[in-house]
Amino acid sequence: MVREFILCCLLPAILGVPFTGQYHEANDIFNTTLEDEVLTPKELAQKAGYTAETYQVVTPDRYVLQLDRIAGSKKSPPSNNKTAVLLVHGVLDCSATWLLGGSEKGL
Repeated sequence: MVREFILCCLLPAILGVPFTGQYHEANDIFNTTLEDEVLTPKELAQKAGYTAETYQVVTPDRYVLQLDRIAGSKKSPPSNNKTAVLLVHGVLDCSATWLLGGSEKGL
């Protein structure tokens, strides 16, 4: 019983969970609104001013994959000679992760 109590008290400190409710701007990783949470990755990119495309690819073993492509922005319009960059999210995540931070904080 004492061991579990000590573990419950120390675990938040070990994990870095703050004990105060103070807000700090550095903790604001995702500056999203409820509206942003229901948008698709393509819609999020277009809202931020990017040219975006969505493709569905069926693999030989019949998995359906969704690929989201950001082709360009106002500062860097779409072009055929750009180098492609593949960003792969982690398990149980989605491509919207790369966009939720907005154009100033996202990749």
